[in-house]
Amino acid sequence: MYYRGVSTESSYMSNTPPPQYPPQYPPQYPPQYPPQYPPQMPAQGYPYTPPSKTSIASILSLVFGLLGCIPVITSLAAIVTGIVGIKVTGKPGVSGRPMAVIGLLLGIIGIAIWSAVGMTALWAYRESEKALGSASTLVTALQTNDIDKAATLVGDKVDTVKLKSAAEKLQGLGKFKNFSMGERFLEVNQDSTWSLSGTAHFEPDTKVPMKLTISKLPDGSFKVTDIVIDR
Repeated sequence: MYYRGVSTESSYMSNTPPPQYPPQYPPQYPPQYPPQYPPQMPAQGYPYTPPSKTSIASILSLVFGLLGCIPVITSLAAIVTGIVGIKVTGKPGVSGRPMAVIGLLLGIIGIAIWSAVGMTALWAYRESEKALGSASTLVTALQTNDIDKAATLVGDKVDTVKLKSAAEKLQGLGKFKNFSMGERFLEVNQDSTWSLSGTAHFEPDTKVPMKLTISKLPDGSFKVTDIVIDR
């Protein structure tokens, strides 16, 4: 049907509102989480072993043993810490036993070396004191002009002329008191010769520099083989 040249169908469509659609939203997804796995258990028959830690005592024992430069002290410290380190490393999870053993051995070696050095030094000091005693007896004999007694205290290289010359240099001095040695040098040979340099002290306060060479004979006695009086 047409009215005034307009189709009733087209008029109806133009007056009809467009259809309404619900708003479009993006799809909602649940949050993504990483997959959860159960904790890994050790294989059956192999118990879990926690990571080991190194014993501090073992480390100190090795360090002290390697140092060993301070007589006795570092070596003794190496022995003590080595024993502690060996005991501690016997517990589960504590390592370092090889270091403790090496430190302990180095400490023992250090003690042995320093003990030998100390004993040698002590022996040398005592021997030099014995040699010095023979020199003191000789000086006393020369000061009193007892040439015969002085001749029994010297070696073959010191003749009577040299003894008399030394006795003359000591005349007019006060009573001999002692020696103060500045140098003590031992020459290890067949006779173990000592070279002593120092000062002879006389009363009241007189000092005379001297150099003495003294040899220890196989029978254990000491003989003065040279004497130089700087006066």
